[in-house]
Amino acid sequence: LRHRPASRFAILVIDEQAVGSVVDGIEILRLSDLDLTAFELDLMKTIYDVMELSTAVKPSLLRTLLGSADTVCYLDPDIYVYSPFDDAIAAVDSAGIVLTPHVLQPVPRDGLAISEQAVMESGMFNLGFIAVGASALPFLDWWMERLLTDAVVDLDRHLFTDQKWVDWVPALFDHAVSRDPGMNIAWWNIHERDLDPGDQHPMVDGRPVRFIHYSGYDPVVPDVLSKHQASRPRVPHALGTTIRELADEYGRALI
Repeated sequence: LRHRPASRFAILVIDEQAVGSVVDGIEILRLSDLDLTAFELDLMKTIYDVMELSTAVKPSLLRTLLGSADTVCYLDPDIYVYSPFDDAIAAVDSAGIVLTPHVLQPVPRDGLAISEQAVMESGMFNLGFIAVGASALPFLDWWMERLLTDAVVDLDRHLFTDQKWVDWVPALFDHAVSRDPGMNIAWWNIHERDLDPGDQHPMVDGRPVRFIHYSGYDPVVPDVLSKHQASRPRVPHALGTTIRELADEYGRALI
């Protein structure tokens, strides 16, 4: 909202605790506000843990919001927006779906994180972000049907939450892939993107940073960019680097 004040901003609260429907101009939705039946919700709550459930209801949330909007962008709750990205998703008007890949360049085979195997296990696209328009409804219906029961983390069955299913999109649906390096910067692609603090706002490869996805970040452990890197980060999260300065700022905001 800071970068696009005319936008509507909604948060889906997964638990059913009593909270207001609007908080500081932000709309609050609950599972009961989605276009899912009570049976479907009970089924999903029985099958999934909290992470799986949170990802499984994503297409239903997008369908619900498209009922009163031409374009909807989903952002994971661990994403921090640094500048507008309207131009980076302009293709949604014609393609209906805009995706961001985990990486834009080949992953080095150096034994460090992230690896090619990890990308293939979790999916080629990161679903911490997706933009959709009205023409994406057939995709959302298809996606939702599969996520009713198969949004589990089960690598032996080639399943990983909502994300692995989206590998099918290039074969089945019109779509666009954003190769803007400022979109969805995260631990899995930080090695390929040259960050600079900039004069007005941070830059990456000479272009504005749109948003950083702080997946696996814990402000109590500021020396680590993501727990998912384990002990094998390809890029040290060192003091004085731009990503460390931005992550520290994000950590202070969280606290």
